[in-house]
Amino acid sequence: MNRTLLVVITGPPATGKTCLGKLLARKYFLPYFSKDIFKEMMFDRAGDIDWEASRFYSKTSIDTLNIITKELLSNQVSHIVEANFKTESHTPYLQALKNEFAFDLVQVQLKCEGQVLTRRFKERATSGELHPGHQGLRFFEHLKHTLAKGEYEPFEIDSEIIYVDTTDLSKVDYDFLFKTIESKML
Repeated sequence: MNRTLLVVITGPPATGKTCLGKLLARKYFLPYFSKDIFKEMMFDRAGDIDWEASRFYSKTSIDTLNIITKELLSNQVSHIVEANFKTESHTPYLQALKNEFAFDLVQVQLKCEGQVLTRRFKERATSGELHPGHQGLRFFEHLKHTLAKGEYEPFEIDSEIIYVDTTDLSKVDYDFLFKTIESKML
């Protein structure tokens, strides 16, 4: 019998996390939860917010993802979670889960060249496609260093780590990612 699978998708804003999460959920019929699902619900109820409120909503949304993840793993339900998880805060959480439950972890680290990512973020922020709660460019100054770096450090935990470079979206090859996930689902 195969083990439960947890796919964690992370990376800076505008690297393609949500698109990839939805693609994997459809392809493998796995439940998918993202930070923005919960954060946007809070935006709808709060209206215009400042940077500190946005950070609070982000942390609350990630806490919600953590609750869902723990509940699903306790019931041996494979699933996908997606957010801009930080290694320093999320590694201890994932390690605690690994200590409590038997599951395979695949971390998908999305990255993008900094100038491309900054341009993509600005284009997306002014496109009208994002939920208005994300505030467009209003919080750009808080994010510009993260965007310029273009990637996060991986979680320091025993897991499969797959890096996906989304600098040129027309050249992204998901085959290795698909094969890795499929090998865990056998």
